[in-house]
Amino acid sequence: MRHAYIVLLLLGLYFTDRAQAQSNAPTETAYLLRMERASYQQTVCVLLNGNGQYHVERHTLQKVRVFEGSLNAAELRDIIHIVSGDRLFNLE
Repeated sequence: MRHAYIVLLLLGLYFTDRAQAQSNAPTETAYLLRMERASYQQTVCVLLNGNGQYHVERHTLQKVRVFEGSLNAAELRDIIHIVSGDRLFNLE
């Protein structure tokens, strides 16, 4: 169930907004995706950087939780494959 929730969250974030940094600084990496899912009781937002670093915020009525970390190269490659495929555009 948790895996399905994460996949749906990532897909939802992909369709919501796909941001790319416009900086010329060599240390800055463009965002691969930004996804957000909002409901009455909770909002979840994920930012995934092109270098695999991620930032997740989960807002509920009681508290805000923040998670940060990084994906390994294989996981990042899988996400890039998912968000760049035509399957997302045909999703109903």
